[in-house]
Amino acid sequence: MKKFLASALALFIAAGTLLGTSSSAYAQDLAGSVLIVIGEANVSDAQGATHALTRGEKVYAGQSIFTGANGHVNLRMVDGAAVIIRASSRLKIEEYFVDTVTPSKSRIKLNLENGVVRSITGKAGEASKASYRLNTPLAAIGIRGTDFVVQANSDVTRVQVQSGAIVMTPISEDCSRDALGPCKSAKSRDLTAAMRDAYLELRSRSDAPIFVPAEKAIESPNLIAPPRQDEPKV
Repeated sequence: MKKFLASALALFIAAGTLLGTSSSAYAQDLAGSVLIVIGEANVSDAQGATHALTRGEKVYAGQSIFTGANGHVNLRMVDGAAVIIRASSRLKIEEYFVDTVTPSKSRIKLNLENGVVRSITGKAGEASKASYRLNTPLAAIGIRGTDFVVQANSDVTRVQVQSGAIVMTPISEDCSRDALGPCKSAKSRDLTAAMRDAYLELRSRSDAPIFVPAEKAIESPNLIAPPRQDEPKV
């Protein structure tokens, strides 16, 4: 009887350990690796441990990457996507789980806390656009198979599309920061590559994004933080 109880207790503890591991699985997923790193660039984990980023290093969900005034990082994600973090930026890889068997179960969520980032959709985003989300302090950005550039801080978010299309929506009760995919509300706005050099802009006190045409686009993300020659071509 004692042996039976001991075995049962061991199984119970093992099950609890497995459940605990499952609940934090997203934080363990391999997201990609560093193709290029120039200047000051660091990575920190969920516990706050920080070190300098190096070429070839693997990056994981749960990590944050931040660049200095001369920093620049090109990431190649596990599904072939590209994420370029330009100078003076901070990006958190909240989730990056790619399900090759059932793409609809993939989960990709990035959070641009500050700065400028370029995102080029990979296989997971192409297969299931409802599985991708890029958040900023103000807005949620969903995709339709896309190459786009975002500039964000606590006061403004600007998005410029270089290929495909995006949907931009203010974070609100109707558009949760925790959700995936594009939000659909009366405040959502679309932008396509047909509107090249124009951008959508959302300010902290605005109800919805506004369209800024090319002839007035003096603060586009590509002007605030221009692309380097080693970035992928549009």
